[in-house]
Amino acid sequence: MRKLSYLLCLLTAFCCLSLKAAENKEHLLWYDDDAKNWNEALPLGNGHLGAMVYGSAQEELIRLNDNTLYTGEPATVWKVHNIQPTYDKVVDLLMKGEYTEAYDLVHYHWLGRLHENYQPLGDWHISNLQKGEISNYHRELDIEKSLMRITYTQNGVNYCREIFASYPDDVIVMKLTADKANALDISVALSSPHKPTTSYSIDKEKHIVQMSGQGPGHGQRRSDAMIKSWKAEGRHPELYFADGSRKYKEDV
Repeated sequence: MRKLSYLLCLLTAFCCLSLKAAENKEHLLWYDDDAKNWNEALPLGNGHLGAMVYGSAQEELIRLNDNTLYTGEPATVWKVHNIQPTYDKVVDLLMKGEYTEAYDLVHYHWLGRLHENYQPLGDWHISNLQKGEISNYHRELDIEKSLMRITYTQNGVNYCREIFASYPDDVIVMKLTADKANALDISVALSSPHKPTTSYSIDKEKHIVQMSGQGPGHGQRRSDAMIKSWKAEGRHPELYFADGSRKYKEDV
């Protein structure tokens, strides 16, 4: 009886451990290769800062964004369209079956302008300067803990990167470790798609790399010809005067 009780205890403990492992695995995204594109990268964020981590052992790429970075000028407020002056005219055209004319009035005078576009902040590059074959590669994202971990072996040394986003401190943190002294050899750089306004500075004493710049004043995926063909100049007061003529050269 004692042996049976002991066996039952072992089985119960084993089942509990198995269930615990299964529960942990349910909150884990893991891969045996790095991301080759944005869709394969793993996301981290704190509600303000965001990062898509590619996880390459040799050339790490982390695409960064900030929830306040949009195109457009500061404090630009566009008035809501007033449809009252043309309302009766549109109704009259519809009643007469003149739908094309009614559509043109609605399209030009009633529709709101397009909002500005969300912009990427930049890229964080971490280059592994060690040379040698990579083995035992593994990357994972613990969704429950919001912790990403990348591990691999190179030249007999086991490396680990841990990355997380802190809400209280409003930062994204990366911790790099190796199981052999002086094995870490990396370079760090920042880059931005907003090249005309971007500048960089390095504070060697404080070990800070700083990137400064600003987003574009206006971001638009529609060409001037498309806007004119749709008679949508009125929805773009930052580009067109009230009469539909351009405020700037057409190639701007």
